[in-house]
Amino acid sequence: MPFTVVQISDIHFRGPSDSISSRAKAVVQAVVAEVPSPDACYLLLTGDIANTGDAPEYDVAKGFISRIKEDLIRAGVKQCEVIAIHGNHDLNLRSEDETRKFLLGNLENYLGSEINFESSTFGSMISVQDNFKQFLSEVSGEQPLKNSERLYYRRSFAVNDRKIMFHCFNT
Repeated sequence: MPFTVVQISDIHFRGPSDSISSRAKAVVQAVVAEVPSPDACYLLLTGDIANTGDAPEYDVAKGFISRIKEDLIRAGVKQCEVIAIHGNHDLNLRSEDETRKFLLGNLENYLGSEINFESSTFGSMISVQDNFKQFLSEVSGEQPLKNSERLYYRRSFAVNDRKIMFHCFNT
């Protein structure tokens, strides 16, 4: 059961002219050279995909990831999955409102009780990650994360007769 895990981190997409945009083919060539014809490839995006968390930055990142996935499939990879966690640059802090700032200032009190993931309080604190949430759904082909999954989610994949699980924590 040959499979490979490719970790991509801190790419900080700003726009379509970013030099990393042209490196999709090089990533694919490196993967295929290292593990010829793997049954599966897992692309782990481990933070700071965008530079400021703005939606247009994720559009560039989606194109980059799509090219990698398509080229890997064309190269004979049977399954290509995307798993992502956000970094501090994936937060769109320009959308941060006064409520979120107030809540974060009182976070210790908030965490002293059980978190209600459907509350407006939780929604205000996590809203700066909404563009990342949409990006993750689009590149992974999965439903958008539910609020209850915004602090922790896992993805499980079958490769032949094996199961691979990724645990993703929002730290």
